Amino acid sequence: MITRVLSWAGLLLVAGGGAVLGGWITNKQDPVQFLSRKVLTPVVRPGDDVKIELDNYRVLRCPQTTYRIINKPDGERSVQTDDKPAAFGKLGRDKYIASVPTPSSTPFGNATIYSYTVRMCNPWEWMFPVQYAEPWLDEFEFGPETRRISPEQAKDSLTR
Repeated sequence: MITRVLSWAGLLLVAGGGAVLGGWITNKQDPVQFLSRKVLTPVVRPGDDVKIELDNYRVLRCPQTTYRIINKPDGERSVQTDDKPAAFGKLGRDKYIASVPTPSSTPFGNATIYSYTVRMCNPWEWMFPVQYAEPWLDEFEFGPETRRISPEQAKDSLTR
């Protein structure tokens, strides 16, 4: 009798654990839907920040990391990471301006920022982070002076 109870308990434990793990692995719920992005500083002096207006809709609070690669005019790349805790941003629609630092030793010319974000909403994703949003390509230029424009004048960035 005790063997039968322990067998059923073990079977339920394994099946329940498998169901939870399967739910984590097949999770397709994106914590943030990006609606638009606009570069507010089309010309940036090397060492100044690129200002990007982000408009998004947040449905979950999960830790996330954004990876950014700045492709400089001389062909060099500068890689940055931006870790955000689970409590970052409010639920619902959120519009804010992000500042992306640029290297000070950059020649003048056209440049891009390639960005993508990974989520970590459950223990499976903590081990194997999932890229959840389309990568973005923000275009700007390194010049002698930083020039800022209004969001109405800025064009939407490209998804790649």
